[in-house]
Amino acid sequence: MNSISSALSRLTPVAGRPVTTPAVPAGAPKDAFQAAERTSSESSWWRAAGLGAAAVGSVMLAGCGSQLPASQLGAPLPVQTPEQDQAQALKLEVIPSSLGKIDILRQTHTETHTDSDGNTTTSTENDALQNVGVYLGNGLFLDRGLNLSLVPDRIFHAPLVPQDAEQVTLSRGKFSGTTVIQKTGPLTTIANPAELDDTVQETSPDHTTYQFGTVFQANQGKTSSQINITRQGNTITVEPPHYRNWNASRYTITTVGNTTTVHNPHWSGPPDTVITRDGNRVTVQPQGWGQKYATSTVELQTDGSVKFQEGNGFFTPTQTVQRGENGVNHVAGNFKENIKREGQGWQVNDSALGSLRINYR
Repeated sequence: MNSISSALSRLTPVAGRPVTTPAVPAGAPKDAFQAAERTSSESSWWRAAGLGAAAVGSVMLAGCGSQLPASQLGAPLPVQTPEQDQAQALKLEVIPSSLGKIDILRQTHTETHTDSDGNTTTSTENDALQNVGVYLGNGLFLDRGLNLSLVPDRIFHAPLVPQDAEQVTLSRGKFSGTTVIQKTGPLTTIANPAELDDTVQETSPDHTTYQFGTVFQANQGKTSSQINITRQGNTITVEPPHYRNWNASRYTITTVGNTTTVHNPHWSGPPDTVITRDGNRVTVQPQGWGQKYATSTVELQTDGSVKFQEGNGFFTPTQTVQRGENGVNHVAGNFKENIKREGQGWQVNDSALGSLRINYR
């Protein structure tokens, strides 16, 4: 049985921030829509990460980034209704990490490091969060790296990038390549740099499939390269590619009243993450031992901003997302970043990952 101390040792950093490790592999990708590089093919599937991190403290001390003035943010957004939110579920969406995310299920991989004396150590590291994925309703977002996150702003507000956009492009510059998302009716094609095309088929309002076009890094050893997402009544079932010969990653999301439960039967500890909404306040109690030390809170403020805390504040700062019609300010401790409207698109200025351009039409 895991102890509380071991649960805390697995706590993950603030969503959208790089994992701070003793050694960072050279050439690790900085694009949030690309898979994390691995130095080992062994991935830990659906080991639920806690909420918060000791490592993030030292990173936050550095501080960087900037904020948009209130005049550039524009008018606050209206709060969307539960009916509007549920109509958006099971659809492809682009959500930049700079909008702020809370880990629910975080994918990991094993890295091997060798020091100057030839001593070799291994460590389990978090995979990178990605911008492209399927929205599951109630603020939950499954990205193409199979990370499940809660996006606090999306609990209350409409998508940043319209779900019905015919084309979306994401680019970090000519050396990083450009991802092009092309929607034709219920079929969407995602062309990622140096990969075969992914496809997303919205078969019905209650069934969506995400088909990887190549041997995606996170799918090594799988018998299938397709994610199936189905909704029956108040339950959504997510079945990612099988891990080797057993279905270790299938889980369900059930909403009853104001409570949403993410049930992962293969987790070795208490299997449920419970998300409860009480008006403008949301609490997230993660699965696994030591939950009381990692409960997250989200709250819509009277000025329209969304304030949230990953974990109980021992290891992570309070974060604030202020969103208007024409821009977003995100503050996490000393990290400050912004998203500003430019023409028919957004310029994302991420203090950790750099600049990302999102165009759509």
